[in-house]
Amino acid sequence: MRPLLDNGARIRVPIGPHIGNRVGHVQGGILLGLAASTAIAAAPRHMALSSLSAWYVSPGRGKVLAVRARVLHSGRSFSVVHTEITGSGGARVIEVVSNHVARPSSPREG
Repeated sequence: MRPLLDNGARIRVPIGPHIGNRVGHVQGGILLGLAASTAIAAAPRHMALSSLSAWYVSPGRGKVLAVRARVLHSGRSFSVVHTEITGSGGARVIEVVSNHVARPSSPREG
C-alpha cells in the first residue's frame, strides 16, 4: 500500500486467473478483502476495523484493479473510511464504507 497525500491509501492489483471466477471476473470476496485491507492501511494506526458496508456495482474486469481508500472522518474514538475499486477504463466495481474504532490501550504493568 502507498500512502496518499490526502489522508488515505491506494494499491494497484493485476487481474489474473488466480483471483477470477470461471468467466474471468474478480471474485467478490477478493474485492471485499482488497477494500478492507486498503481501508485498514488508510485509517489511523490506533484504529481497528469494526464494520463495513459494500455495494457491488459492476464485475471486476480488465488488466488491473485500482483500489483507493480515503479517510472521511477521524476522531479519538472512531474513523470512517470510503474505499473504491475501479477496473478497466475506470469503471466502478465496488464501493465500501468502513468504520474503525480505537483499540483499547494495553493495561500498564504495575
